[in-house]
Amino acid sequence: MRNASDETTHCYRWGSPIADTLKPLPVYDESLWDVYRGKVPSYAIERGITVKTCKEWGLGYDKLGKRLVIPVRDDGKLFGVVGRTICGHIAKYSNYSYDTVNDCFRPFPDKVRPLDFVPLAKERVVVGGHVISKSKGDILCVVEGPLDAVMVWQHGYNAISILGSWASAEQLKWLSKKADDGYEIVVLMAGVS
Repeated sequence: MRNASDETTHCYRWGSPIADTLKPLPVYDESLWDVYRGKVPSYAIERGITVKTCKEWGLGYDKLGKRLVIPVRDDGKLFGVVGRTICGHIAKYSNYSYDTVNDCFRPFPDKVRPLDFVPLAKERVVVGGHVISKSKGDILCVVEGPLDAVMVWQHGYNAISILGSWASAEQLKWLSKKADDGYEIVVLMAGVS
């Protein structure tokens, strides 16, 4: 299993005593992304995502799962994969699990995931942390879905997705660190009716 060595794992330590007690967050070998790299479905372009944005975010395509896939990265490390259906699956987004037997990512829901699969620890990561830059300004927008983050970023603002409608303690610590770095945090959540 490529992701298990001490050299390729670390734990986010965003100043949180909770984070210090957690197991290290798995960091995956970059070659696992190769199967998706450089392939973007027309769905992305039809949604208004430019080819330039697809390249800068590193978006890809899971042909088997029929999903636009987004890498979960920070500090140059690959922590997982999130997929957005392009053909009407019931679940719009799927957090891919790491298959330790076949050494690849697979989109399995938590309820049916085999025991030899390592789930994406979505409460411990943000999507889009790898493209945040002061060159886009001091505003950092927080959104629910990864494609929302891509679109906000494409329109000129730093943006990250918290992979849901609420932020975990670790995600809040990460955002606090960004605020300490001079970013103004703007939360843009979908309205509930």
